[in-house]
Amino acid sequence: MQELYYNRGDGTRYGLSAWYLRSKRGLPFLSTDYRDDVTILNEQREQTLRAVASWEQLRERLKLGAKLGYAYTASAYDFRQRNAQGAQSDLTLSRSYLHTPYGQFEAEYYVGRRWLFTGNVALHVPMVDCSDKSPYHEGDVYDRYRVELSGHLSAKWRPTERIGLAVNLRGELYDRHAVPLIPAFFFDWVVSERGNVVLKASVARNYRYPTLNDRYYQPGGNPDLRPEHGFTYDGGISFALGGEAEGYTLRGEATLFDSHIDDWILWLPTAKGFFSPVNIKKVHAYGVEIRADLAASLTRELKINLNGTFSWAPSINEGEPMSPADRSVGKQLPYEPEYSATATGRLSWRSWGLLYQFCYYSERYTMSSNDITLTGRLTPYLMSNLSLEKGLSLRWADLTLKGTVNNLFNEEYLSVLSRPMPRMNAEFFIGIKPKWGTKKR
Repeated sequence: MQELYYNRGDGTRYGLSAWYLRSKRGLPFLSTDYRDDVTILNEQREQTLRAVASWEQLRERLKLGAKLGYAYTASAYDFRQRNAQGAQSDLTLSRSYLHTPYGQFEAEYYVGRRWLFTGNVALHVPMVDCSDKSPYHEGDVYDRYRVELSGHLSAKWRPTERIGLAVNLRGELYDRHAVPLIPAFFFDWVVSERGNVVLKASVARNYRYPTLNDRYYQPGGNPDLRPEHGFTYDGGISFALGGEAEGYTLRGEATLFDSHIDDWILWLPTAKGFFSPVNIKKVHAYGVEIRADLAASLTRELKINLNGTFSWAPSINEGEPMSPADRSVGKQLPYEPEYSATATGRLSWRSWGLLYQFCYYSERYTMSSNDITLTGRLTPYLMSNLSLEKGLSLRWADLTLKGTVNNLFNEEYLSVLSRPMPRMNAEFFIGIKPKWGTKKR
């Protein structure tokens, strides 16, 4: 990662940012696959680049900004096997390249202390080339691009110090299709300044058109997909206690949400061994989300941070049966957990840090009928990770050394049917932040 900025001193700033990732990893076999991994190669490689040039100008009531960027991702998946005579057979040689140049312009304008107007226009041109070079998948190739233009306008009004209102309008064009205008309305009310208790509510129209991968990815893409559309309603309450003087901060939030989405896009496993997306005519997703954060200074050098989340989120298929044998209506969507929770705790002392992460996922069904016979159910699981890190300050750079133990209690679990996830494993990270431009003394 690298970021460079130049401040001209009159409210104008120029920036260049780049992020590059290169990875190579082996993938686990199916749990029903008993072949020797010495004769099998099951590997995924990826290179990703993100580069952005930015310009910002800040005036008393006006803020302007523009970005020009380029995103590139190249991914390769190889599945090869060697027989007893040593001959190699390429079963899958998938190659995918994604190029996305984009540009964006945005503006913010304040009218007194009561009004804030914002707007932006963005242009993206994703270009995707995907193919499988193995002899078993000849003809599995697509080379597509799409022009995506979007615009967004927002007006925020605070008639009193305790009440805020906002309206957003978003419009999009992709290929030769125009997305219907997408409105959203927001309301917040500071019920009590003591504890900063705030009530919030919103209603928004949803619209999501299929991505190029949804339509054309090989294998599994579905060019006949229809866009998702519907409405989402939510309301909640938040609070904030403490501060620097008290030596702690405690924040919490609870939200109720209710969504009605038509033509929901869902990737489902097929009999051919890969996933493919389909439209579900009507989905009702609703539930509760709760979050809490605590930060406290136990002593001058010893600090603790705790945060936790809980979610109850049924996602029910309320469409019509696709056939007389279809038993999915009224059932939870496959691979969507109804309950989930996370907890994170961090203890910091001087340049040391100890981090514990916990997550929980309830059972997930693998079949749209929610039939739990045979392999129709993935059992609930708990996951724990533990990390220890140390910061070092050298004359030429700041270093961070971090060791992590994932799956601390060696949990055996699946995220996708027949795809075993790693048992206890360890990682080690080295972070280097050079002190470029720092004068030596």
